[in-house]
Amino acid sequence: MATPFTVTIDSATISTTEYSLPTDSTTRVAQTTVCVLECWIDFAAMTAAETYDVIMYEKVNGGTQRVLFSNRLVGVQAELYRLGPLFVSEGWDVTVTKIAGTDRSIGWSLRKDVGEVNVIQWLGTACASPTVSGVPEVDVTYWTGVAAGAADVYGGVPVHKSSTPVVTAGEVDSATATTLTVATTGAPEVDDACIGMLLVSWYINEGNTDWQCRRISAYDSASRAFTVNADWDNTPTSAWSYRVVADAVADANVVKWLNTAVPTPTVAGVPNVNTKTWNDLTTAALPLTPTVAGRALDVSAGGEAGVDWANVGSPTTTVGLSGTTVKTATDVTALLPAALVGGRIDASVGAVAANAITAAAIAAGAIDLATLAADLLTALYVRQNTATAGGASTITLDGAASATDSFYKNTKIFIASGTGAGQTRGYSSYVGATKVYTVDSAWDVVPDATTVFILFTNVGAAGGTVDANVVSWLGTAASTPTVAGVPNVNVKTWNDLPTVALPLIPTTAGRTLDVSATGEAGVDWANVGSPTTAVGLSGTTIKEVTDVAAALATAQTGITSTLEAVGVIRRNTAQAGAASTITLDAAASASDDFYKNGLIIILSGVGSLQFRTISSYVGATKVVTVDRAWASVPDNTSVFLIVVAGGAGSSGGATAAEVDTQLTSTHGAGSWRADRGVS
Repeated sequence: MATPFTVTIDSATISTTEYSLPTDSTTRVAQTTVCVLECWIDFAAMTAAETYDVIMYEKVNGGTQRVLFSNRLVGVQAELYRLGPLFVSEGWDVTVTKIAGTDRSIGWSLRKDVGEVNVIQWLGTACASPTVSGVPEVDVTYWTGVAAGAADVYGGVPVHKSSTPVVTAGEVDSATATTLTVATTGAPEVDDACIGMLLVSWYINEGNTDWQCRRISAYDSASRAFTVNADWDNTPTSAWSYRVVADAVADANVVKWLNTAVPTPTVAGVPNVNTKTWNDLTTAALPLTPTVAGRALDVSAGGEAGVDWANVGSPTTTVGLSGTTVKTATDVTALLPAALVGGRIDASVGAVAANAITAAAIAAGAIDLATLAADLLTALYVRQNTATAGGASTITLDGAASATDSFYKNTKIFIASGTGAGQTRGYSSYVGATKVYTVDSAWDVVPDATTVFILFTNVGAAGGTVDANVVSWLGTAASTPTVAGVPNVNVKTWNDLPTVALPLIPTTAGRTLDVSATGEAGVDWANVGSPTTAVGLSGTTIKEVTDVAAALATAQTGITSTLEAVGVIRRNTAQAGAASTITLDAAASASDDFYKNGLIIILSGVGSLQFRTISSYVGATKVVTVDRAWASVPDNTSVFLIVVAGGAGSSGGATAAEVDTQLTSTHGAGSWRADRGVS
């Protein structure tokens, strides 16, 4: 006769690799010892953030070893876990696997009764005849030392006690591969209730229990149908029972705010908000913003804003500055680059050197697009490479991945291409020595050595997502937003800096502040406050205030000569463009090759910041042909500037008289300088 009773006591550190308790190893072996088995496991080391699975396997009639049932334990376990007693024989095994959290040392005791006895009495009382021959009937009054009650049983199945709350439970009506329709009693009455929670379903047949667990992804209250995140291994029927368990705090996908649909954000993942208060101060209007996004205002320690002197609005407006003292100006002629000849600026001032302004000179090192693109791409992800292998819930990263355990914690992995492309999973664990990255849920398609992965930063924790309608914030009811669906917020910090007062806002809502690249604000000369106030500008040198118009009229012919030498001849908006041509404005010269050998610059609009040499010009069509094709073909939004490279008499170039005639006929003798930015 075999030994009636044996006890095997052991412990091991359990990881994400399934661990067999009978073999005390990660190798599952079908146990053939015929016995009544009880398995006691101590999960006292578990913390609130950890999840472990216990799985019981058995064979029937020499077939394949299959799951008899599984149980998932979440969070702190105050009681011992007991499996059985079960009568096992043909190929059983008991395993423990860590699903999430830290590897923990788990102790267990396997208690096997293989004695051959024929029980006819129990404490002097004759045993009752069993319903199933050879299977004794028992009345459980205590469960692990605690009096048993109706709450310990669902559908006749004893339920292991833990701190995990059961939200609802009942009977199954029907099911499909990915749904479970429940009976009316106990069914939730709200659509999408319990999303992200666990749906557990089981069935008992002649002592055999089939347990299955899936995460809820949707719920329809009208049909009482739950939709789960993966197919059932064995589709439940009306003979099954179910329960909904709130196993952890689920990620939320906010779709409503106080029952109003949330609008699609301008930046994906960043909610649009309506700022109603600023450091407890009520906002009154839109804050002032620069005309060019990202620019800041240059403010001194005393609070004065820098001024962009080249960006003065309404500069011709008369402003009384009679109370302001300025430095006495010197003779304007002393400031000229060369002495006047006959009251005019002589052409001997010199011309801009030939080829001083070229596309190559500006492009070299000015904007390194390749580096900019690489830096941007690097900021979007932690790692991108090709995997070396994959498993049901794992992927083995490339050999150069980090050797540090948990290095990629708080990331999400996306399969960009290859086997399993398009799948996204959350992080569960990472082992640096093996490069094995374990995901939070099994792959739909298992990746392999052809799989290209991307690890992203700043993503949510493992688990499903929940559409949420926010009605309170830290226990306080959310305020009704001014704009439906856009929450009102109180800004206390801005880029980690405490807010101290309301931001500056314009007197007319919607207007922005024109700020230069170096931080100086534009000035509206027609809107100068207290213009008669005395301001000491004795240290500032300004041009002598005389009849400048008369001086410029006297020097017009000399400036025209200088213009020819410098080369600025025309600026306007093009009519059209082609691969190697640009059609000037309709008022351009009617003389063929008038602009030949000049340099044409696209100042703004389509094709801006390109430079080309003019090869030919047709006055009738206004078409300029350039020396090489445009990188970006200009169109009717392109503003051009033509600079004549040589002086009078250059090959094909315009003479001083032709330049003066062209500019004066188009713009008038007294206005073309200001129109073309020439001073």
